[in-house]
Amino acid sequence: MDLLLNGYVTIATIAQLVLSLALLGAAIFAAIHAARTPEDAFRAAGKWQKNYWIIALVVCALLTFLPGYFGMVIAAVGVLVYLLDARPKLDEVRRPRY
Repeated sequence: MDLLLNGYVTIATIAQLVLSLALLGAAIFAAIHAARTPEDAFRAAGKWQKNYWIIALVVCALLTFLPGYFGMVIAAVGVLVYLLDARPKLDEVRRPRY
């Protein structure tokens, strides 16, 4: 508590740490999902190739370590595009609904 009062650790620093850890976890989850998905599913869903997604998601995970918010914003866009656009299509191709 003394650190918070003395100004060494501010609320903004704690918030940035929490956000970067959550984004890092999401990027790792997305990269593992992309690595476990067969290459044929990417082609069938009409998305990027598997290798491109894995490279992009690993780069996004590394961008979370940059100081400031710029790296986090770019990483968040990449991870959210995969999780909200590509992943549902890939899951639908792998497990079709009748």
